[in-house]
Amino acid sequence: MTIFELHYPPEFSGDDLRALDTNELAIRLAVSRAFIQLCLAAGCPTTKEKLSVADLLRWLFDHYEKVRAVAGLRALVPLGDLEPSTLSRVRTVNGLATALEYARSRASHWRKKKHLRLALEEVRRWADRKV
Repeated sequence: MTIFELHYPPEFSGDDLRALDTNELAIRLAVSRAFIQLCLAAGCPTTKEKLSVADLLRWLFDHYEKVRAVAGLRALVPLGDLEPSTLSRVRTVNGLATALEYARSRASHWRKKKHLRLALEEVRRWADRKV
C-alpha cells in the first residue's frame, strides 16, 4: 500500500502489518525517509527501531498536528465536535494531506511540486465523496 492507494476506512493486512526499518518503510509507502524520521521525531513509537505501514499511518492519522508543527507546516483548522465516523475520515485526510504537503514543501523540481499538488487535490476530492 502507498498513501495514494489508501481506502476509507483504512484497510491493513499482510505486508502492511510487517515491521520494517525506515528505509523499507519509505519505499513501501512511497514517502521520503525524512518524512518517516519526522514522524519518529514527533513521537511515533517503534519496536526495535522498526515500524509497520499500518502502525505509522494509524499514528499519523491521530497525531498529524504534531508532525505539522515539527515540520513547520501551517496548522489545520481544529476539528471540534464531529461524529466519530466523520472525525475518523477527516483525520485520515489530514494525515495524508500532511504527508503530501511535507513532500511538496521539500520538492525542488516544478514537475514534482505539480504532481504533489494534484495528489493533494485528489485526496481532498476523495474526502468529499460520500461513504
